[in-house]
Amino acid sequence: MAASTRPTIRASADGLRRIAVIKKKKGWTNQELVDRWTNKEIVNNGKRYFSRSALDRFLAGKTPISQPIFVAICQAFGIDDWEAIADLSSDTLQAQLPSFSSYNQQTWAGRDALVSDLLLQLQGKIRLLWLTGMSGIGKTALGECLASQAWESNSSFQWVYLEILEGSSKDFASVAEKWLAKLGEHKLSPADLNNPEQLATLLLQKLQSQPYWIQMDALERLLNPDQPTEFVDGYWITFFQRCLTEAHFASRLVLTAQSLPAAL
Repeated sequence: MAASTRPTIRASADGLRRIAVIKKKKGWTNQELVDRWTNKEIVNNGKRYFSRSALDRFLAGKTPISQPIFVAICQAFGIDDWEAIADLSSDTLQAQLPSFSSYNQQTWAGRDALVSDLLLQLQGKIRLLWLTGMSGIGKTALGECLASQAWESNSSFQWVYLEILEGSSKDFASVAEKWLAKLGEHKLSPADLNNPEQLATLLLQKLQSQPYWIQMDALERLLNPDQPTEFVDGYWITFFQRCLTEAHFASRLVLTAQSLPAAL
């Protein structure tokens, strides 16, 4: 699963003037809009919740936001014909909105403090986040929620999803090959494929040069069943250490597993 083709949209100049007329008629200030529509009241009313950053970007009209959020904000202003508000010129549409398997913004509830704290760290200097917990508690959805909210604030990154499937190879080289393919690297030589250090270097070059948001699920399948806090292939520790110690690293890694390797 990779990025979807749903666009992002910003309001046109005429659309923002129409919004300004509505705000003036209702007597709404920007702060009142924030207080009214960026808290759980909107969920309780059966409507879509959206973040303050998305509302700020909508009102500024300078940077695009995701189409579902754009439509929801228009509806919050009482405007159903959102196309009349949008700037639909081709240069304002971006096909980079992540498509998620577990996270649904309309049904997501709770964990607000946790999401805010983790998002602040990932938007700061934290490069790698490891989410642990038993199966079924929502690790995948939490990771996708973080990606969604980060994307609302800054849509410059590419979201990439990779799940470690049951029965798949546990060695670093096999997973790294699939990871590189997700990042567009399909022409690997036999020498590269048999060299974990070279594969790690290629991966690091990708992650350093472009802002990727990588979510890898079910990493417990890379761990030793007899020693569930140890990787079967110890080179994974070497690779993650390199991700954390390189001078420059443009990407973010969100990893989920049922346990945390002792070396991390």
